[in-house]
Amino acid sequence: MALYDRVPISEEPGWGGPRAGDARVVNYEAFEFPGLTFRSACRSDIPRLVELHDALFEVKYPNQFFESLVSDAMVTILAFARPNEEAGGDGPVLVGVGTARRRASTRACLAHVEGYIATLGVIAGWRNRGLGQMILEATTQLLLDKWPDCDTIALHVKASNAPAIRMYQRGGFMVVKNLPKHYYFENKYHDAYKLGLKVKPGTG
Repeated sequence: MALYDRVPISEEPGWGGPRAGDARVVNYEAFEFPGLTFRSACRSDIPRLVELHDALFEVKYPNQFFESLVSDAMVTILAFARPNEEAGGDGPVLVGVGTARRRASTRACLAHVEGYIATLGVIAGWRNRGLGQMILEATTQLLLDKWPDCDTIALHVKASNAPAIRMYQRGGFMVVKNLPKHYYFENKYHDAYKLGLKVKPGTG
């Protein structure tokens, strides 16, 4: 199934609003994983996204971050599981998320456009099934499809988070920078790595 479907531009919901000259909408049904459905974030998801990020990440994100997830400045993929009727579930359960953005910078007087994976995580009950890897690949695809001028994709990860580092390395990411005392939470500093993935020849 194709990632994009053609639709009238006035009906495009894909990135939070139509883009001039582009009548494509993301077809999230192209992303497949047993028992799950996928879509982008919308405003009504913000409370659930706040709760999920609080559960998944030690770093705490400001309200502006969650507002940005439903803007054209970000790409998002949300993974929903069917409700557990025996447990009294009454709606889809948010079990995973990937978020990313584009950021331009200068490096050695050379224009540099970087895709940046801001957050990516899966709740405990869905780990070790390949879902994190799938969301990583989908987030990367969404980012590059929206911003094809990106020459690298970067992310940050806590240096002690070995399972996440292994997952990113399986996806082709490499450690490009050691960042001592990069994070501060729980009243102490924590080291991190910057990981990068080259998506165009000659970048680095």
